[in-house]
Amino acid sequence: MRTGAGPAYSGYSVILPESSDHRDLAKAVGGLLPDSLRATTWEDRNPSLTASMQLEKIGSFAAILLITLVASFNILGTVARSVVERRSDIAILKAIGAGRGLILRVFLWEGLLVGLAGVGFGLVLGLGGCIVLSGTDLITLPDVYSFHEHLPVRVNITDVAAVALAALAISTASAFVPARRAALLDPVDGLEGA
Repeated sequence: MRTGAGPAYSGYSVILPESSDHRDLAKAVGGLLPDSLRATTWEDRNPSLTASMQLEKIGSFAAILLITLVASFNILGTVARSVVERRSDIAILKAIGAGRGLILRVFLWEGLLVGLAGVGFGLVLGLGGCIVLSGTDLITLPDVYSFHEHLPVRVNITDVAAVALAALAISTASAFVPARRAALLDPVDGLEGA
């Protein structure tokens, strides 16, 4: 950036590809500069925008978590219905010697498998959407975002893993209540309606 008349410069701007890490470059360049100069990133120059983007990220994670919690009620209902439909089967298994732990594990596995299917399907759709958004000009940002023309999409493997593990944990935990109920079922009560 050139200011005033003559050859004086107040700074230089470096425009990087969207996939590069600007923080690492600022640190590397800052180490080469004398003490009177410093390297800043667009985040340093726009702290309110950076804070709002961080808040948006936290809000998105919370929204995904709430959606997963709502979906866990569907898993709870599915496993509970499965327990009710298989009361006689559970009673027969317990009558021939199956322990409570085995019955509990069977229905926990059912909840885990439903959760795995949901997480797998969600990852395919979510990562596919990220690939589409990053590879096309589908969403164009207004001029106020001078550092990006299009919606920047960066997949952070840590965030993806955290959401996937949270979804699996919630789906398995939601299956625990009906699985415990199945494990505590008295074989005589289970065979009465058969």
